[in-house]
Amino acid sequence: MHNIALNIQAIDQFKKLYRRKKQEISLRLREFRQRGLQAGDDEIFGELAFCLLTPQSRAKFCWEAIMNLKDQNMLLKGSADQIKRRLYCVRFHNKKASYLVAARNLFLKDGAISIKPLLEQHNDSYECREWLVKNIKGLGYKEEVIFSEI
Repeated sequence: MHNIALNIQAIDQFKKLYRRKKQEISLRLREFRQRGLQAGDDEIFGELAFCLLTPQSRAKFCWEAIMNLKDQNMLLKGSADQIKRRLYCVRFHNKKASYLVAARNLFLKDGAISIKPLLEQHNDSYECREWLVKNIKGLGYKEEVIFSEI
């Protein structure tokens, strides 16, 4: 019974915090959505790659790795072996390098990344979200929210 009371108290605190932050959260989500609409496919793929790297790793190190890969033209062209050598600061770099290459291959069309047209084929963000989680290994429900809103 004590645990239930603690859970109800925690839920109430969360709701109060949400009510205080709701407007700020909504504004931030609109900013992300707008950025996604304005971004090119290569930039969106960089964000997707970042999301693939972040589970159980520090976001700062993952972003540095993405920038390094971009600078060396490896993000869009590198093999899994080439990429994993540049992910030394990311946990599970071998698996994540292969996830990144598989995702890139999924969105390659005529030698270029083409994400938006594929995402726009879905009727709504929920359908798109399910497709992303099902088809991109290493991507979970926490990571894909921004992509399903493009």
